[in-house]
Amino acid sequence: GSRGLGVLLDMHRLSAGDRNNPLWHDGSVSEAQLISAWEILAKAHCGSIHVIGADLFNEPYAAAWGHGSASEDWAAAAERIGSAVSRACPRWLLFVEGVSHTTGSGEPAVRGQSVAGHNWASNLEGMRHRPLSGLPAPSKLVLSPHIYGPSVAPQPYFDDKDFPANMEAHWESFFGFVANKGHGCVVVGEWGGWFSGNDAVWQRAFSAYLSRHRIGSFYWALNPTSRDTGGLVLADWKTPNTHKLAMLST
Repeated sequence: GSRGLGVLLDMHRLSAGDRNNPLWHDGSVSEAQLISAWEILAKAHCGSIHVIGADLFNEPYAAAWGHGSASEDWAAAAERIGSAVSRACPRWLLFVEGVSHTTGSGEPAVRGQSVAGHNWASNLEGMRHRPLSGLPAPSKLVLSPHIYGPSVAPQPYFDDKDFPANMEAHWESFFGFVANKGHGCVVVGEWGGWFSGNDAVWQRAFSAYLSRHRIGSFYWALNPTSRDTGGLVLADWKTPNTHKLAMLST
């Protein structure tokens, strides 16, 4: 708070350890327990004005959006979890990430999605036919995709002959339309990478896209130990990564 920083709390794991959870619940942690955890955090931090909100769950990559069973439908779950968080702390922003390209059962995550090459949490295409309307405070909703380039999550469209000019149409299909069509606010929750070769080309193009469309973002990551991306400081934890910072300064 003394440095003027806002903090977004992110439910990144169901349990301690370096692993990713395909859904917001598993055999050890139920959705009810996840909600209870958020209620504990809200009680502890709602009184701090510098804690701005809750990112309800990180990268539910085996989930569907608006179809399938209740255990896989992230859109409905986000409304349930978000409603509980809003009741516990009405002023908090509610960040809801996208899904991936297929569910745990192998079905398309979003019916009619534009590509099969969605990365974890990048896919908000379901907002076209299944917007999140079941929240007590719709104005607190922030749609928050995670968008990565070639060094983190290779996709066929990174090899297109028109790369990176081809990317804007994909970004619009994945999440840009949400803001353009008035479905809600968009803040990219993660983007970044090693910033070399094609990845540097991609990052510069994405940075320019965010600026043109006035979309806010969180850049991943500050620490140099993120094995997929590196950090904004180098391995000594002191020296700035001047190439990344020069891009972000624009």
